[in-house]
Amino acid sequence: MMIDEPSSLDQADVCHAHQILRKGGLKEENIIVFMYDDIAFDEENPRPGVIINSPHGDDVYKGVSKDYTGEDVTVNNFFAALLGNKSALTGGSGKVVDSGPNDHIFIYYSDHGGPGMLGMPTNPYLYAIDLIEVLKKKHASGTYKSLVFYLEACESGSIFEGLLPEGLNIYATTASNAEESSWGTYCPGDIPSPPPEYETCLGDLYSVAWMEDSDIHNLRAETLHQQYESVKQRTVNGNSIYGSHVMQYGDIGLSKNNLFLYLGTNPANNNFTFLGKNSLRPSSKAVNQRDADLIHFWDKFRKAPQGSPRKAAAEKQILDVMSHRMHVDSSVKLIGKLLFGVEKGTELISSVRPAGQPLVDDWNCLKTLVRTFEMHCGSLSQYGMKHMRSFANFCNAGLLNEQMAEASAQACTTIPANPWSSLHQDKLELYSENKQHPAMVQETHYEVLNVKEDASYDEIRTSYRSAVLSLHPDKLLRTSETSSVNQRSGDRFLKVQKAWEILSNSSSRLSYDKELRNSRRDILAADVAEDLSLDDMTVEDDGEALELFYQCRCGDYFSVDSFELQQMGYSLLREGISISALNADTLPGSVILPCGSCSLKARLVISIDHN
Repeated sequence: MMIDEPSSLDQADVCHAHQILRKGGLKEENIIVFMYDDIAFDEENPRPGVIINSPHGDDVYKGVSKDYTGEDVTVNNFFAALLGNKSALTGGSGKVVDSGPNDHIFIYYSDHGGPGMLGMPTNPYLYAIDLIEVLKKKHASGTYKSLVFYLEACESGSIFEGLLPEGLNIYATTASNAEESSWGTYCPGDIPSPPPEYETCLGDLYSVAWMEDSDIHNLRAETLHQQYESVKQRTVNGNSIYGSHVMQYGDIGLSKNNLFLYLGTNPANNNFTFLGKNSLRPSSKAVNQRDADLIHFWDKFRKAPQGSPRKAAAEKQILDVMSHRMHVDSSVKLIGKLLFGVEKGTELISSVRPAGQPLVDDWNCLKTLVRTFEMHCGSLSQYGMKHMRSFANFCNAGLLNEQMAEASAQACTTIPANPWSSLHQDKLELYSENKQHPAMVQETHYEVLNVKEDASYDEIRTSYRSAVLSLHPDKLLRTSETSSVNQRSGDRFLKVQKAWEILSNSSSRLSYDKELRNSRRDILAADVAEDLSLDDMTVEDDGEALELFYQCRCGDYFSVDSFELQQMGYSLLREGISISALNADTLPGSVILPCGSCSLKARLVISIDHN
């Protein structure tokens, strides 16, 4: 089985792997290919219908039988095909792994990833715990003798570390350990580099290493262990900064098996004797897999004629990518500070568990926090997957989803309007590419109904009924005008209905009020100079209130007093020189403090004392 996502590197890798299996003598009926298949005939491909995986390589796309493509490349179909469950498939060729107790299975998976997670061209993500459970189920069915899993992804070691037990007759190798990125190779500027008409990396370093090794060796004579050592040597790239550490997991004893059992072997290599030494020279450098898209856009921008639409398009792509990256990075950092304080939050989001431990104890918590983050802050995308460890650490610290939702809503007042940040429609229909909070729209629901924000239920109902009587569509139809005035009145009627739906329900009104309050505060944070904690503030007690100060670079101060904080729902407690805060909701928050003289602002991040 082979699976990839919509990336030129991954699709080239999977096509190359297919060619190795076919040359090795495997029958087409015994090979299943999951491939998004959107690059061979893309207008950006300089050789339409051709995919290459190395600078001087042949077309690896020709003859590839693609069983599951486009929207059929899903977690559900992957698991169903692996388990041989045809009834669970949706779309595709219907081909499954119909194996028996004496069969050997080879799985090659190439995709983007992050700690504990693998990407998919479609939603949802593939989580490590779900993959391990499926592998256990496959083993329990007694439908294989041994299974080898080659995994290309960033932090790919985290998929198996502490999770894949011995005794399943599974041997896995990964492109990197649990903490580092994997790498692209044959990239623009590399030696050797792609043909001049190409503006992208041609493959992934780990994948190219095992496949080019397989291309030239007699696989009847080479063992899994020998290939592992060869690939490890090439992928670490001389311990330079351009490489990763290939890892092995599961039943290591299986590595004594010959590769022929899983890949077949090319008869042209029958006379080749394995030298026990890597004869393939590493490339001069590699590209962090998460930066491969930037390399492509930059090379496209560099080569495009000055003033051309192509150059303008490449520039926009670069800016969109950087906007998304800054948004995701800053959002995760701010959420950590809001939840755990400036110092502890910064430390927590980057902490790593000891080797051998799984990423997280509660995988359902991890899935929930990721969904909550994306609901408020937009898609993680392939780049943002690197923050999965931060979300896992939140779960390991006992964070509740309610707290995550509150902090995410505060941290993400907007989502950048670019394809990287937007969520797929089928993942979450509640949020558009450019989500707006209530304070950012022209009118609040209270303004629509012409009531104060502390209005009683009776006052809101009376105002609603009055508005409905004047704007009801039946009344509009009786008027002689059918112009744009009626259209505007109809639109107004819908707004009134929406406002009533929210404000007439105590629970939805409470949520709306909280979001309104947060967004009004955080919308001021566009030019925040720095984040502060209560420990950073100088405190003075005048007998009636506590005054908190922090000196601005201009010489004046950012300040707030305990009365003002109490109006926002925070009660200050002082013990000696220490200051802490209590909040009725036991949720974190932040307050924007303007400088007394200049235009700078600071954000006071308030973590809650739960004692």
